[in-house]
Amino acid sequence: GNSYYGTGLNSGGNMESDINDWLVYTKKVIPAATIQTVMYSKAEDREMQLKKLTQSSNKQVRNLADFASLANQIDVFSAVEVDPWDYKPGPLMSGSLAKKAEDKYKETTDVFLKSRYWFLTLKAYFYSKDKKQVIRFFNETQAQNQQHKYFANAVDYVAGAYYANHDFVNANLHFAEVVVLDETKIMPATRDFKVLSNADFDKMLAQAKSTEVKAAIWTIMGYKKDELKALQEVYKLDSNSKFIPVLLARAININEAAFSSFYEKERETADNAAYLKRASKAVNAQLFDLVKQGATKMGNQNTQMWQLAYGYLSMYKADYKTAEKCFNLVSNSTDNQLLKDEARLFKFLNKILQTTK
Repeated sequence: GNSYYGTGLNSGGNMESDINDWLVYTKKVIPAATIQTVMYSKAEDREMQLKKLTQSSNKQVRNLADFASLANQIDVFSAVEVDPWDYKPGPLMSGSLAKKAEDKYKETTDVFLKSRYWFLTLKAYFYSKDKKQVIRFFNETQAQNQQHKYFANAVDYVAGAYYANHDFVNANLHFAEVVVLDETKIMPATRDFKVLSNADFDKMLAQAKSTEVKAAIWTIMGYKKDELKALQEVYKLDSNSKFIPVLLARAININEAAFSSFYEKERETADNAAYLKRASKAVNAQLFDLVKQGATKMGNQNTQMWQLAYGYLSMYKADYKTAEKCFNLVSNSTDNQLLKDEARLFKFLNKILQTTK
């Protein structure tokens, strides 16, 4: 495996958060288990509970029942299980259910309900036959919903709608916006991001509405094609970009494969000197120069990541003093335990590599 880990991006679910939101909205007059049943269980389990809730004297509980009833009808189309190895699109619904959700959104003055129907409408139009309605509805209503907790998911629906209509420039722009809003979505965004011709790629960059979106585009390209080019471009855009740590780790992991591929032979003969001689030549010169620049730039929010990387590559170039200096700087200047642990590991490795036989 790779020695240089850097930082990773993770993703998670939202069912528990949704249930808690409805608990707060209904002032906990019904238990979480009931909410879970009517919102997330199979039809045969939820119908009796829904019937009881619709007869409640509590308005918020009746509102929950109405919402759950419509959401469950839409989930017949959106929650279709597919085989990822033999993907076939599920059935698409007519626009009537989506129109019903949009009407609910427009009619209600309840702030919480309005936010729920907003997202439900986007979801419904996405699984309907006319996905252009996703784009239309989002453009009409996004200004009022910028702070929605699932705004990133909403933008993802818009990206998917553009993709379904083969408008890959706009699809990619929106996938990049999703990653700006929520870095944990980097992997699905990368999977769906379409590699474009040079002309269309330049057009896409020109249309990006912010430096952050441009950086996200390059980050996705770093996963799909050229991680070093992506790192260079993001660094030029913003040396403090939140995407630099993951691109830096990726670039070094890939370069590391080049100078670890011949490690086994030298390890068998315990010939560290021969190994380090070859490893030094295998360190990518462009990567090393960029890492050195990042590590020595004052006021950089990513300085510790650059320092760790600079020390790591310096170690394999047999510049042990620079490596030790970098690892000590990281150890003494960060509260991040992962970075501290990695710096400590590298200091130990730095000592081992200085032992030649």
